[in-house]
Amino acid sequence: MWHVYFSIAGPWRRSSGRRGFSLTELLIVIAIIALTSAIVFAVVARARDSANRPPCASNLRQLGTALEMYRSDYDGTEPIFLEDLVKAFPSVRTALVCPADHSQGANAFDTARNHFKVSIFYWRPYPTGYRDAIAAADPNHGVAYCVLHGKRLPDHGENDPRVNTTGVVLRLLTDSSIQTPHVGFHCGELPNGATLQMRTEWSLLTDAACTNKEFCDAAPIPCIDPRENN
Repeated sequence: MWHVYFSIAGPWRRSSGRRGFSLTELLIVIAIIALTSAIVFAVVARARDSANRPPCASNLRQLGTALEMYRSDYDGTEPIFLEDLVKAFPSVRTALVCPADHSQGANAFDTARNHFKVSIFYWRPYPTGYRDAIAAADPNHGVAYCVLHGKRLPDHGENDPRVNTTGVVLRLLTDSSIQTPHVGFHCGELPNGATLQMRTEWSLLTDAACTNKEFCDAAPIPCIDPRENN
């Protein structure tokens, strides 16, 4: 027969020299936990943003292919608006959405015109003179881009991501290749003496300097927007 023996000890007694955490020690532990959490969240956010770039770049390449097909079918002409391209090739619709777009549509203009979510910005609505100027400055300029892979700046009432983000841009070039430039801000002086900080459309399309004053932005000098340091 098996016998099982239990040993029951008496009540535990704390050593007289043992004490709890002091308030200072507790605050230090909380600060360490908060700092560690902030670092982890930042790393996860960067990893998530980086993970969104390849599929967005793939979408831009699909858009480039659709643009080439459109030019081939329409005697070399370009679609004026994205809706013209979608009408010709409905399958390109899915390529107009970036995985990093958590809004109703970062490109509010084309979202409203097409009645479905659009994240990518297309440049063709510009007048002929602007198109000629940018083509002269950079024959392989951008034709479409996504600005959702940079840093979101504090909102000052402007909900356009072309203005309130800075950093990495995914740019589809004329030859259908993809660039990932860092597009910052430009500064200029207004007639009243105030300083203007803005992100120029020209700089979103090309790294080339704008030489045509008629189409250049009023803020030609690269600078750091103070919001970037917040």
